[in-house]
Amino acid sequence: MSVVRPSRSSSPESSRSARVRGERAKARPSRFGLDCGEDLTLATYPAEWLRLKERALKPTTFARYRDHVHADLIPSFGRLPLTDLRTRHITAWTEAELARGRGRTAVYRIGATFSSAPSHAVRTRMIAANPPSMP
Repeated sequence: MSVVRPSRSSSPESSRSARVRGERAKARPSRFGLDCGEDLTLATYPAEWLRLKERALKPTTFARYRDHVHADLIPSFGRLPLTDLRTRHITAWTEAELARGRGRTAVYRIGATFSSAPSHAVRTRMIAANPPSMP
């Protein structure tokens, strides 16, 4: 069975309609059914995530997470939009921290904290995948 597709007109009105549809799609914060705005960065999202986690975590765990976020993650990744985070960013950060002489355990713990925040973003459909937990 063949599909009959309507012919496309090259009239100015049809190209204007296509342009308007494209502009609307770009303006929408939702891409692929996700709810993350392009302006949400790794400086703002982890701070919001910490606020949500504060009551659920033990005070010592919360303090450690807060330290990791403010001392390591925001300075390293803060300008990066949440939707642009990739495994290569995490790998480069991990290698740089180890090369600076940071202990594997410290880097692992910071990475675990970092993995938790994007996991929440995946569960709430802000991003499609969690790069820190990807192989």
